[in-house]
Amino acid sequence: MTLPGAGGDSHTYILQNVRPDLYKQPDRFGWSGGYSDAARNLAGEDLVQWVNQRREQGLDLITHSHGGNVAMQSTQVNTGLTVGELILLSCPVHIPKYQPNFGMITKRAVSIRVHLDLVILADRGGQRFSLPQITENVLPVWFDHSASHKPEIWQKYNVPAML
Repeated sequence: MTLPGAGGDSHTYILQNVRPDLYKQPDRFGWSGGYSDAARNLAGEDLVQWVNQRREQGLDLITHSHGGNVAMQSTQVNTGLTVGELILLSCPVHIPKYQPNFGMITKRAVSIRVHLDLVILADRGGQRFSLPQITENVLPVWFDHSASHKPEIWQKYNVPAML
């Protein structure tokens, strides 16, 4: 399992309290965060390469924001990344541009978000996935794009039970 931002509060909380198998090596995957389709497409290809170099096909991925779109793109590229569980935290919905190849997800896809995410609104993204293969969970929180990866929110609303 991998989560961008290894070493941060979210990573530490999930590693210690939710998923002891969370990737914790210093060579974690990261991408530019560039605000373009080209940057996300390149990052999707880079993620496939990163996983293949480590021979880790089938990883569960925890993603935040457009990191979810990067992960979805990684299942679409030529070699296609096989993902176990795909966890999308506050992921902007841009269907059909970004959607996973569900044949490459061996477990399930879960979306966790807040009500009316202002960052997603500014991105002109959809607030919810309408794809039946993605389980939607809406936290009782309004507007806060980063709430979906805050340890105190995970504790207060029992986010681990949603995974």
